[in-house]
Amino acid sequence: MLKFLLLVTLGGIAYYLYLKNKKDKGLEPSSGITDAQVKTLLRISGNKLTAETLAKKTRTEVAEAEEKLKAEYMEGKLEIDEEDGVVFYYKK
Repeated sequence: MLKFLLLVTLGGIAYYLYLKNKKDKGLEPSSGITDAQVKTLLRISGNKLTAETLAKKTRTEVAEAEEKLKAEYMEGKLEIDEEDGVVFYYKK
């Protein structure tokens, strides 16, 4: 029984250190959407992207994806089109 408790305790400590090390190295999901992610998803999706798709693929909130796509539009990198109430972003 003592060996079992020791093993469980050591396992818990090892797991804690693993999580701490993982966070210290920046391996947690990143915040923010990069230009490369937008460019890649546009290429993969046939040059047609919605904020919902971007949010789902980058594991971010839809509001953050909309903000990123609107910023790209304001910079002149993307064009906007609306079909059936859904806003699509296209590469210029």
